[in-house]
Amino acid sequence: MGCLSIKKLKFSKMCGIAGVYKLRDQNSFDFDSVLNSMCNSLKHRGPDAQDYWLENEDNIGLVHTRLSILDLSKTGSQPMHSHCGRYVLVYNGEIYNYVDLKSKLEKKFGFINWRGSSDTEVFLYSLANLGISETLQQLNGMFSFALWDKHTKDLTIGRDRMGQKPLFYGYVDNDFVFGSELKSIKKHPLWKGEICTDALDIYLKMSYVPTPYSIYQNIFKLMPSTFLVINKANLSKKKYGPLTEYWSLKDVYQKGKHNESLDYDLRKVEELLTDSVKKRMISDVPVGAFLSGGFDSSLIVALMQKESSKKINTFSIGFNDNHFNEAIYAKEISRILGTDHSELYVNPKDALDLFPKMNEIYDEPFADTSQFPTFLVSKLARDKVKVAISGDAGDELFGGYERYINYPKRWEKSKYVPSGLAKIMKNSLANSSLVYKNTFLKGIQRYSHLLSTKDRQEYYFEQISLISNPTGILKNNCNSKNFFNNDNLKANLDSFEEEMMYTDLRTFVLDDILVKVDRASMANSLEVRNPFLDHRLIEYAAKIPISRKICNNKTKWLTREILYKHLPQSLMDRPKSGFMIPVSSWLKNEFKDMSYDLLDENKMNKQGVFDSKKVNSLLNLYNSGGNVNANLIWNLIAFQDWLEKE
Repeated sequence: MGCLSIKKLKFSKMCGIAGVYKLRDQNSFDFDSVLNSMCNSLKHRGPDAQDYWLENEDNIGLVHTRLSILDLSKTGSQPMHSHCGRYVLVYNGEIYNYVDLKSKLEKKFGFINWRGSSDTEVFLYSLANLGISETLQQLNGMFSFALWDKHTKDLTIGRDRMGQKPLFYGYVDNDFVFGSELKSIKKHPLWKGEICTDALDIYLKMSYVPTPYSIYQNIFKLMPSTFLVINKANLSKKKYGPLTEYWSLKDVYQKGKHNESLDYDLRKVEELLTDSVKKRMISDVPVGAFLSGGFDSSLIVALMQKESSKKINTFSIGFNDNHFNEAIYAKEISRILGTDHSELYVNPKDALDLFPKMNEIYDEPFADTSQFPTFLVSKLARDKVKVAISGDAGDELFGGYERYINYPKRWEKSKYVPSGLAKIMKNSLANSSLVYKNTFLKGIQRYSHLLSTKDRQEYYFEQISLISNPTGILKNNCNSKNFFNNDNLKANLDSFEEEMMYTDLRTFVLDDILVKVDRASMANSLEVRNPFLDHRLIEYAAKIPISRKICNNKTKWLTREILYKHLPQSLMDRPKSGFMIPVSSWLKNEFKDMSYDLLDENKMNKQGVFDSKKVNSLLNLYNSGGNVNANLIWNLIAFQDWLEKE
């Protein structure tokens, strides 16, 4: 087992990208100044170099900022021009199999006079010579990109299969804009930023704004595994070209199960995961890993340490509240595996001090409370490494949540309640102010919502939502039904368990976990790589029968069996505690004054977003011990803090 530093490999680095495709003669502003401002807004994503390319004749500008992981040679600099001179590329990401792609290109096209050895150049050469769709289908990596065609005057933007790298886009006035983060788009001089009430409605339910929405009207997140082409005809009409999907997670899950033996599944999953880990360990700078103490991060670290002759750097965050603290287990796991471990214990003051910075980092309301420990563990890791590897998405791929066991049982029981009775209960309590004052009635309302759902998908969303009807506390009309009824979120699968896992990959992983990790790590100029999101592993995991993922009421059965080869079962078999702050305790103590300040009735009346009396009733009921979800209160104060800073 040798060290996995391979100096001939030159990845593109984690970066920030942005750009403007301007309608000729419509808006008069200093184009250079705008692009420079976009550069500066993304500097945290790429502190090692910033540059932009502007073609005044076609009114197109592309921005790139660079975080160097391997080399900083000019041959890998962006924006990059193709060998043929026709294309210009800005790209954020890592192509893990670019050496294989390079060999295929040389075999197909003969001798290629490469300028350097970066994955950016290989990616661009492939785009220019094989085309966009064929190139993207061959990539193993995480990325977002923008490609300008000087001949056709087309701008193409695209995103990786699982949406690991962010990409926002839309129109500001008559100009098409895009960026890795909203803060770059907001540098357009005609930016207005009106709130999208549909997105706000979903945020209050889910704690995040899901793809394809952003919190702003007319600005969207690009769907994963797709690319979009904007031409001059689109631009003149403020329209979008067709959204082209080059890989389908839904198709992957709907292909059905295989008949391989259990032993084969165990070997194959460990083999695929090990290879995915090895690919993500390639670097000329120190590589570390987040070690929460849970199953997935522990398995990743075990495989990393097995593949390395040096001690792996591991990092964890702890809390003094034992209900939330897995740091003690992470420390013991580190000792057994022989890693070089660092830990940091977080207290309420640490989170309170960070709270004002979160909206600057996330750009739009984001209320997953684990954003605080994620930011702090990224900061801790950045002191020693530039690259960290995480264990995210293992739960969604291999059945790691208790709800995957509990919700199907509840769904079956709900069928025995007459639908007419459920509808009567639901309609009689709809928008009733009594619901906010009476804990018992609130419980009946939520239960009636669950009973009146028409299918498993709707039932699942109702179960995981923090509030059934956000319109009851919103002043403005909104309609989020289009999102929850989106066919992209529904897969026709045999088991309810796998339908939930698929939905979580398309919602929770995409717009909560990946957003949280990307923004928190990039704010600290740290690159995070995720082995569980290798598409080869996803495609194989989708074929495994559900009985091997959830067995005898035990979650994540198959990956547990793999982990037990590396760590004692007695250490790992314990309840899952998650990676989050003790929000309920903190809201009633250290964050209490801030909650009342942000949810002040007079303040909310002036803002005109919420029904201030209903929100205030919720807050008072919560603090008096009523049945109000602490995370709903957190969602409200996180939004209010964001709104104040707009």
